[in-house]
Order: sequence, then C-alpha cells, then structure tokens
Amino acid sequence: MIGGAGSEAGKVLDRPIAGVFAEGGDEFFVVVTIQRGLPPEVKCADGKAWINRRAVSFDGTKMVLE
Repeated sequence: MIGGAGSEAGKVLDRPIAGVFAEGGDEFFVVVTIQRGLPPEVKCADGKAWINRRAVSFDGTKMVLE
C-alpha cells in the first residue's frame, strides 16, 4: 500500500492496512456498517442488500431504504 495522506503520503507502507478491494466493471454496490460488536448479517439478492430486515438498493438516481 502507498500512504495517501499526512506524513505517510506517497511512502510505501510496511504495516498491514485493513481494506476492501473490488474487481469487475465500473458499477458496484458497497454496504458498510458501523457499530460496536459483531456486524449484522448482510445478504445480497436481486439487486438489493439486506441488512438484518432492512433492504437497501439503488434505483439509478438515489439509495432506496425499505
């Protein structure tokens, strides 16, 4: 990894960094949850992400929460 900000900007970083990498086309959907403790269960089907009982999708213009 290369540092992107602060005193590490542009330097090769030797320590591991938690990160997410995506491969594929130019369009993708990312689900991020922030909490203390264990994360909620996340399932994906039919263009929707289900976080516990809430569905999250993108209609081409905006995020839709169900």
